[in-house]
Amino acid sequence: MGADDGGPDNYLDFQRNYTVTSRNRTHIFVQSYVYELPFGKNKKFLNSGPASWILGGWGVSGVLTRMSGTPLHFTADGKNLNAPGSTQYPVQIAPFHVFGGIDTNPWFDTSAFCQPTGPGCPVTANGVLGNMRRYQFSGPGYFNLDASLSRKFPVKERMGFEFRAEAFSITNTPHFSNPSVSLTSSTFGRITGTGDQGSAVGDGNRVLELSAKFTF
Repeated sequence: MGADDGGPDNYLDFQRNYTVTSRNRTHIFVQSYVYELPFGKNKKFLNSGPASWILGGWGVSGVLTRMSGTPLHFTADGKNLNAPGSTQYPVQIAPFHVFGGIDTNPWFDTSAFCQPTGPGCPVTANGVLGNMRRYQFSGPGYFNLDASLSRKFPVKERMGFEFRAEAFSITNTPHFSNPSVSLTSSTFGRITGTGDQGSAVGDGNRVLELSAKFTF
């Protein structure tokens, strides 16, 4: 999703331009952790014998990220607005309700919006703005968990070997893009892709990596 740089898109009712930025996320939670398992030599459990050798020295770490969605900018056909440089908004005639559908199933209830001067719409006069404002609602949220498992093997007093297995998006949870919010689009209300909520979030596909390091 591209940033709007805070530029106005409505000159008929300038107050409607004051809102959050296009990349706003109202809530962001990030938790990181590093934990060395309590098994093996000099640890609380299984500190001797074969079990100590097998289970000792392992550690886990990870980063959990949970964010609310980015804003949605609903637009409508502006040909009857007759105001170049200003964006026409839909008319909201019912509460915003999220269905959560993907692809051919709508993510939100599209019947809650209508085109100004369109059939069945309460706004019938040309040149009248819809009753919405930009970034009034937000798209799907974001969840991601990266994790790693590692173990250190002592070789000699000043030498060691470390094995590490890492998983990015270990739960393989898709990072869906925002639904189409253009009333003139054939995909209005539908989510048709992943990974465009910002360049840093990716599409949520699981990636596994294995690595080894020798220290001396």
